[in-house]
Amino acid sequence: MEYRIDSYSGFNDYDPLLDTDDLKHDITLQQAVLKTSHGRRAPASTQVGTQKTGIFSKLKNVFTRPKNTTVPVPSARLGTASRAVLQQNSVAGAQPGSVLHRPVTAQKRPSTAIKSAGFLAGSGAFGSYTPVLGPTQYETKDESNEEKARRVQRTIFSLVEESCFAHEENNIELALEQAEEAMKLDKTHVRYRDEHNMSESDVNLSGFVILNCANMFAKCGMKVEAMNLYNLILKNKLLPVHSRVRINIGNIFVSSKQYSKALKMYRMALDQISEQNVNLKMKVRQNISATHILMGQYAEAAQIYEIVMQERPNYRCGLNLLLCYYAIGQLDKTRRAFSDLLKIPFQNSEDNYPVSLGKKDKQVSLVTEAIRDDRYKQMERKR
Repeated sequence: MEYRIDSYSGFNDYDPLLDTDDLKHDITLQQAVLKTSHGRRAPASTQVGTQKTGIFSKLKNVFTRPKNTTVPVPSARLGTASRAVLQQNSVAGAQPGSVLHRPVTAQKRPSTAIKSAGFLAGSGAFGSYTPVLGPTQYETKDESNEEKARRVQRTIFSLVEESCFAHEENNIELALEQAEEAMKLDKTHVRYRDEHNMSESDVNLSGFVILNCANMFAKCGMKVEAMNLYNLILKNKLLPVHSRVRINIGNIFVSSKQYSKALKMYRMALDQISEQNVNLKMKVRQNISATHILMGQYAEAAQIYEIVMQERPNYRCGLNLLLCYYAIGQLDKTRRAFSDLLKIPFQNSEDNYPVSLGKKDKQVSLVTEAIRDDRYKQMERKR
């Protein structure tokens, strides 16, 4: 007898977990179904016959499907219709779907998938409507000329501030770039005010911008460009005080070894400085004395150093005065200058005495240790 393989063997075999006949006895599943939307759903009022309200009837609704299709489906389900509803709509001449209770006297609702629903522009219960454009809270108002000018001024101040910060960080290239950009924007600002017949711009603002750009040119070693801007400030009187500008010009002349022109600028600046600004006057006098020393005029330098030592003595000027008297051979004045130098109060205390320079050098360390308690140090303590 020939053995044949049954192609349908095991067709009706399935996993017992998939058997739905015993689900109504599964307590865990019953509790899970009660927590779902199907377990909490109320029975339909239009269903024929009495419906059991127990858990078995709810399980039957979930896992079984009614065989009788003649039972009408509740009309609360939107967009669906049973066979009875379809028959009713066909008798009334209405379209199937959700138009069951629509009056037959009204016009048929157009299909929006084919054409528009009838909401045309210019038609409706309120007649034609033309929208009028108006300002809203999100729209920006047009700036006036004065507001635009003020906004440009704020931008100029920001550029100058960034230039100063870059200079403090030793980024000279960026500082010069920001300074030039601020000066270009200031020229545009002045031209804009002239074109719109506005009040004259602040002269101090232009002078402030040009002065910053000139200082950056001087820091970069561009002496000609810096000198041109300094002269522009002096010629147009862009700043109320010209003394500091002349001091900067004198410094450029000193670096260019034009000492006579530098002395002229320093003296003009000294005449323009008020008597209340004593510190600045002393510094300008020191510059004049240093310029005389560079020119070999030690006697003139000594005279100015004498004035400085009488008004505000300090170690640097006292030592320079001593060297000037020694250079011209006046030994008596040299001794007197040295005595005056010793009379100057010692500003540094014993704690912050500069001995850190000799930490790595043994020779300097020995010298520092030797002078730590010498006679001069004892004299300082007595003071």
